Amino acid sequence: MNVDKRIIAKHTLITIIFLIPVYILFHFSYLRPAPKEKVPFSGPEAIDIAEFEQKATIGVKEDIEARTAYETRMLIDPVSGHIPADIRKKELFFSRKLPTRGASRLNSRRSTTYEITDTDWVPSGPFAIGGRTRALALDITDENTILAGGTSGGMWRSDDSGASWTKVTAPQDLHSVTCIAQDTRTGEENAWYYGTGELSGNSARGGGGAIYRGDGIFKSTNGGLSWTLLPSTAGGEPNNFTNAFQFVWNIVTNPNNDDEDEVLAATFGGIQRSTDGGNSWNYVLGEPTNNSSLFTDIALSKDGVFYATMSESSGTSSNSSAFRGIYRSTDGENWTNIIPNNFPRDFDRMVIGISDANPNVVYFLASSDPNDLWKYTYLFGDGTGAGGRWNNLTDNIPMFGGSVGDFDSQGSYNMVIRVHPEDENIVFVGGTNLYRSTDGFATTGNTTWIGGYSTLNDITNYVGHHPDQHNLLFLPSNPDVAISSHDGGISISNDITAPVVGWTSLNNGYITTQFYALAISESAENNIIVGGMQDNGSYMTSSTQLNGEWKRLLGGDGGYAAVGHNGTNVYVSSQNGRIIRYFKKEDEFISVARVDPSMAGQVPGQGLLFITPFILDPHNNSKMYVAGGDRIWRNNNVTQIPGSTDSTAINWFDLPDTRIGAGQVTSLAISTTPKNILYYGTSTGSIFKVTDADSFQPKKENLTPNSAIMGGYVSCIDIDPTNADNILVVFSNYNLQSIYQSVDGGQTFVPVGGNLEENSDGSGSGPSVRWAKIIPKLNNEYLYLAGTSTGLYSTENLAGDNTIWAQEGPDVIGNVVVPMIQYRQEDGMVAISTHGNGVYTKTFDNVLKLPEEPTANDFSLLQNFPNPFSDFTTIRFNLPQQSVARIKIFDSQGKQVRVLLLTTQFEGENEVIWDGKDGNGVNVSNGIYFYSLDYGVTSFIDEPLTKRIILTR
Repeated sequence: MNVDKRIIAKHTLITIIFLIPVYILFHFSYLRPAPKEKVPFSGPEAIDIAEFEQKATIGVKEDIEARTAYETRMLIDPVSGHIPADIRKKELFFSRKLPTRGASRLNSRRSTTYEITDTDWVPSGPFAIGGRTRALALDITDENTILAGGTSGGMWRSDDSGASWTKVTAPQDLHSVTCIAQDTRTGEENAWYYGTGELSGNSARGGGGAIYRGDGIFKSTNGGLSWTLLPSTAGGEPNNFTNAFQFVWNIVTNPNNDDEDEVLAATFGGIQRSTDGGNSWNYVLGEPTNNSSLFTDIALSKDGVFYATMSESSGTSSNSSAFRGIYRSTDGENWTNIIPNNFPRDFDRMVIGISDANPNVVYFLASSDPNDLWKYTYLFGDGTGAGGRWNNLTDNIPMFGGSVGDFDSQGSYNMVIRVHPEDENIVFVGGTNLYRSTDGFATTGNTTWIGGYSTLNDITNYVGHHPDQHNLLFLPSNPDVAISSHDGGISISNDITAPVVGWTSLNNGYITTQFYALAISESAENNIIVGGMQDNGSYMTSSTQLNGEWKRLLGGDGGYAAVGHNGTNVYVSSQNGRIIRYFKKEDEFISVARVDPSMAGQVPGQGLLFITPFILDPHNNSKMYVAGGDRIWRNNNVTQIPGSTDSTAINWFDLPDTRIGAGQVTSLAISTTPKNILYYGTSTGSIFKVTDADSFQPKKENLTPNSAIMGGYVSCIDIDPTNADNILVVFSNYNLQSIYQSVDGGQTFVPVGGNLEENSDGSGSGPSVRWAKIIPKLNNEYLYLAGTSTGLYSTENLAGDNTIWAQEGPDVIGNVVVPMIQYRQEDGMVAISTHGNGVYTKTFDNVLKLPEEPTANDFSLLQNFPNPFSDFTTIRFNLPQQSVARIKIFDSQGKQVRVLLLTTQFEGENEVIWDGKDGNGVNVSNGIYFYSLDYGVTSFIDEPLTKRIILTR
């Protein structure tokens, strides 16, 4: 033992004697007079944004229903394991009884009178970005008038060829528009009909069990300026599924029937017909039984012949539909099944395209295994047997290979087939992409990829267009001009027959985007709003004006976002937890890097969420927390991560003791006053509190009360910025108390859902609450906001079960889904994201502004720890102001080994990690090294600080 000590002492003395002159020379070289070095480019190296693109999808290879599973888990009744039947219609019916701002009503449930004052909300875009659009039509009396319907954004009308749009769906009406038709008879052109209820693909619905059943068919008698629900299609007070009009696939009117107002609708189970303008209906094909067809379609040829499709897949049983087939009718009442014997047995949705140039030619595109394409030519008789000729074109379905080149209907989610009005052989099919054939898909050699993803096959979008096709129509005055609707809204081509088809967006105020998440800057000076949208990626703006410009940052399904101090760093994400950091200098982004932890979500069954939460520490925006599946991951300086397209391990580690045994981490919140208190919730209803969250030994406490919330989905936790003991916890499930408050740091919880719950235990038809926000006001008062599946609500008094929530902006925001709310204390601005109508903002008065933190005058460099080190060592430092900081590593000879940090850091304490590698990523040899710190706004300081590191592997 004594020998070991002598050896160590001897080597230490030799090392010190040898290094004294080296250290003196190195250290005092900084003291020599020299001109100040100007602050250079201060962001990580630039990477082409195209390298980060990700295909938007309803699932991933490992889980093709990832989006559906994510949304379903948020909403299911934890007891039954299912989403209540018909809940969308029930909650809308229920919400109409709730108070609104500016109203004075009697609460019949609690016999309390209340007065509520007005609020003003304004739409803030995105002005030029549209959302998923299935319904599209031109007014036959004026082709400059376009009507289009977002699947969760309502009906919109343009009378100037898409240069501007007006929303014509009433805010309180259902916004799930799927199809539209005009009465084209002379003198009757002001009559329009639109159907509702998107059975497949509605990303606000929460999966199969929460299918957003429609509210029937709406009718307009004034050219689409206003709409009224047809009582015959409403089905009465919402209970169970009893009304096939809750799913309307398509509508046609009959221009050849001069004596009756004839309308036919492809609904759940079959084709229904009305001869009195929708006042009454009867089935003419199929019926709503256990063996009825789940998918239907109808189309009318130019010579007055109807065609309809009825899926093999059944609506409410595992059996095949008794009405499976392809049908033809000359009068809309009597139908003949013309499906050929060799048509594939199993198929789901099938869409129809009829040639105007030759109405005897009809194309059928079916979602089967995987897809089928057939051409039918009517010859004589009833069209069956020898009376019709069938050509199987399936082998010629477009297949361009690569990552996105092949036709892909995504299980019938996106399907359209249309024929050029003047040429029966120019045929268009749409899946994720849009394709054109000039020989009716008789061969593969005459097919062109003309929309959707870029023909570069690199997951970027086709210029002016968007993936996931839903409709296509042609201008009557010039059929080469085509208008396309897709998951990105609406586009127009001035020549769809051109060798290279060009497109221009018509999303000029067509605000139908479907946000998942939103973030805003803490500074009104830069006024940044950034958010992630379903199938539209992530965009950013610096304006709250309706027509403000939004800049595209990332593709895919956009997720959580964050804005660093002064807007220097902006973070966006896409599905399954990919997080991208943008470095912003003045008004330009000059670098980009992927920063999500490579180790997160590795536990089977507890992987990353489809939309993965992450947050920045409000006191140091270089520190990030990520909901990493079964645990929380922390990065102490995410700005240090260099440009890369891969996930990273740099500076990431899992927060000790935050792992959960089951489910996934679903929500995160970090405190402002006091610092470093982290709350998080899970998909199984658990709630946890972590103190000293910034340390290496945080303390975790399980706050989950022993109550019915077990098994629920914690969609949001919000912390009072003035008092970290005051929190709101939100459960998004149906049939569960939605909002809980704790004023003692989670020791006790009180349900405060109040009148948002139909019953005091949370059961019934109350909306799903997705988010909550605590806004401190002057005089110890508060404003509380709740984002729900039926709009935005507020209260100024949390009174347990007697809490009265009133709807905000009922005539502006309406009943669209509000998944997230963000608040800025500096000026009282609130921004909400909606899943269907973009972003709304409002600035509240009389809010409490937090006092500014004392200015840190300290400029110091702390000793690294551990020291000596073998793998990683942490270097902490303090800055007196936010500025560019630079840390260099030198060897014992004074030679620069690496620039460890060169980017904006924050006032106060910061830290970086060195992994013992040089600037080329190569391990350096054991020995003594030095690290220096300087900082500056326009130029670096004269005297950097320096300390010594010992590396011993």
